[in-house]
Amino acid sequence: MKLSRAFWFIFWLVTGLLIGTILGNVCTQIPFLQFLTLGQTVSFSPAADLVILKFSLDLRFTLNLAQVVGVLIGMVSYHHFEF
Repeated sequence: MKLSRAFWFIFWLVTGLLIGTILGNVCTQIPFLQFLTLGQTVSFSPAADLVILKFSLDLRFTLNLAQVVGVLIGMVSYHHFEF
């Protein structure tokens, strides 16, 4: 069974994101590469209190420069390995 192109695209993007996360964690310890850890956090926190039911959800998305580099590496890898 042949996997679809969408699967491979998502696979390489997630792989690149993971590589970027690892790269960002390593770069926090290297003084001249700390600029790769600069990033932004976006959060979304809806809450509902309906007397008998209380609901809250906290979603956070953090993106730094190292993760962007990792995603770009993933995209280049996807185009390099034609499926």
